[in-house]
This record gives sequence, structure tokens and C-alpha cells, in this order.
Amino acid sequence: MSTLSIPSGSYRSPASLALTTRLRRAVFHLFHAVGSAGVAVWSGIGRSLELREVEPTNAEELLEYAGRFEKTQPSYAADLRAAALRYME
Repeated sequence: MSTLSIPSGSYRSPASLALTTRLRRAVFHLFHAVGSAGVAVWSGIGRSLELREVEPTNAEELLEYAGRFEKTQPSYAADLRAAALRYME
């Protein structure tokens, strides 16, 4: 049989190690906060620089608009074309 001995009391790391750990955490949180704020600002700038899409106002514009979605959303493009052709009749 073997015995397992568990020390009594609590373990405390040396003061220098604890200070280093706290500094690492503080630097990590600082970089995380700055990075998150930077991403938010950058995405806001990107959205404001985007060309504002104008919604189609007539059947011809709706057909052109449908062409933009042909590759990524073919069923949506087909619905737009059907609406435009129905309007043209």
C-alpha cells in the first residue's frame, strides 16, 4: 500500500511570481481592450466608406439588382427577376 501525504495550509506563490502574473494579466487585458476598440473603429470606418446601395426603383433596375445575387443567392435572384418580369407585363 502506498500513502499519499497532503500538505496542510495554503500554497502561496512568491511575491515576485505573483507580481509578474498580475502584470501579464494587466498587459493582456490592455491589449485585448485596445484591439477590440480598434476593430470596432475600423469596422465603423469600413461601413461608412462603403458605397451606399440604392434600392431599385423600376423593373430594369430590379433586373440589374438581381444579377448581383446570381452567384451567391440564385433563388433570391430568380425571385427578383420574376417580380421584375411580372411588373413589366
